[in-house]
Amino acid sequence: MVRMLAVAFAVIGAAIFFLSPSARAGRSRVSALLGRIRRMPARGAATSAQGALATDGDATLAERVRDEVRRDPRVSPDDIQVSAQSGVVTLRGEVDGWADLSDVESRVRRVAGVVRVENLLHLADPRGSAG
Repeated sequence: MVRMLAVAFAVIGAAIFFLSPSARAGRSRVSALLGRIRRMPARGAATSAQGALATDGDATLAERVRDEVRRDPRVSPDDIQVSAQSGVVTLRGEVDGWADLSDVESRVRRVAGVVRVENLLHLADPRGSAG
């Protein structure tokens, strides 16, 4: 009798879990979280091949961003340094005006593979560097 009661409760509990709309939302959140955890690399588990691929990808992304910066005739590509790490692009250097500063950043954001832009650009000193 106790065994039948335990089985009945298990069946009812499973039915509620699988058929309840609110439980479905909870399961999808748990499933999404578990998927993200599975995709995370284990600490210290990156092989040298993975590191080489990441570096190659970063170098390729930085080159694509440099190409995009070179397309703007108002900006001297020699005045802007570009680095990339895991999709995060860092811009360093100087531009002539506020419009150039925001335009360079918005153009870089549109480059495929860019996750975030760290804009460390500043305005060129209108008086020149002597002084």
